[in-house]
Amino acid sequence: MIRNTEDPENDVKTAQKVLNHLIETGVPNYYGWQRFGKERSNTHVVGEYLVHNDVKGAVDAYIGNPYPKEREHIKEARRLYDEGKLEDSYQTMPGSMRYEKMLLRELLNLQRRKGELTEKSYIIAIESLPKPLKRMFVHAYQSYLFNKAVSERAKLGLTKYVEGDILIDNEEHLVHEFDVETVEDRIKSFEIHPTSPLYGTKVPLAGGVVGKLEQQVIDEENIKLEEFECPKTPRLGSHGLRRAMRFKIWDVSAELTPEGVLTEFSIPKGCYATAVLREIMKEDVY
Repeated sequence: MIRNTEDPENDVKTAQKVLNHLIETGVPNYYGWQRFGKERSNTHVVGEYLVHNDVKGAVDAYIGNPYPKEREHIKEARRLYDEGKLEDSYQTMPGSMRYEKMLLRELLNLQRRKGELTEKSYIIAIESLPKPLKRMFVHAYQSYLFNKAVSERAKLGLTKYVEGDILIDNEEHLVHEFDVETVEDRIKSFEIHPTSPLYGTKVPLAGGVVGKLEQQVIDEENIKLEEFECPKTPRLGSHGLRRAMRFKIWDVSAELTPEGVLTEFSIPKGCYATAVLREIMKEDVY
């Protein structure tokens, strides 16, 4: 449901037109905000520190660094951490912030036993988090970079084959052999798809102009693929993989209701509805 539009009668027509277009081209396969956080979109920032092998920076980014939209008592707890007042931060941090408190508790225990915090202290602290959460950090950073790569590749055309593209089929198998004269027909029929990289130590980059765009993304971030090994936290590193840079959409409709523009559509498992709404609304969707 898209609410509070400026011109509902025209907006429902626009929504239907966009949906019809997306049936033909597919939808850019962006990861949605759920991957990064809403009020505090920094999961990928923590991952970036880990990829740069800065574990203290990762812990600092997770516990401290208050965001403007956070509640005041949470911002205060984060400020206390940034000021080095770990005990005060722990006492001020609400119980709902259980993972921040988990990290703080580990750091305080290490500080009491060792007298000071070292790099190893921060490694022990972050390794104390539940496995799904701590692995999400680097995965979120990969997703952030993937979105940037998709944005650049999409400018060349969602249904176009560009020399150097790495293709996959609907079972996510790499397509090594294809006829260049018929490859675009196979892309347009959603039989195969151009891909973008979830960057990692072993992910292959595309060739030609596409490869240059993919390399540019990590150059701008000042990282190299081998850094995804995360030597200080190797269990959090990633080999990476290729992922389709668009996805198919079907069963689409747009209807004007008293509450707003009701859109309906079907998408594959693992894709984000927010990516569709983003194309309709031409803005990020939360």
